[in-house]
Amino acid sequence: MHTGQYGSALRAFEKASELTNEEEELRALVRNRVTALQKLGKYEESMELIPAIGMVDFNSKAAAALGFHKGSVFSFYISQ
Repeated sequence: MHTGQYGSALRAFEKASELTNEEEELRALVRNRVTALQKLGKYEESMELIPAIGMVDFNSKAAAALGFHKGSVFSFYISQ
């Protein structure tokens, strides 16, 4: 599978996550990883990261909804 720019971005976000300990930066990087994974069609994998973000804003909730819909992950539980 050719991943193109989203695959490169995903690797960059993963590497950047290893280089910071700032909570807000980590959450932003995880949100970006979720977006890249969803663009690559890896919806179930993206859903595994949602709890690390927390359901704090519209974008987080929209990412979770997209993962539910596209990935048919109905057993996933979000506690917020």
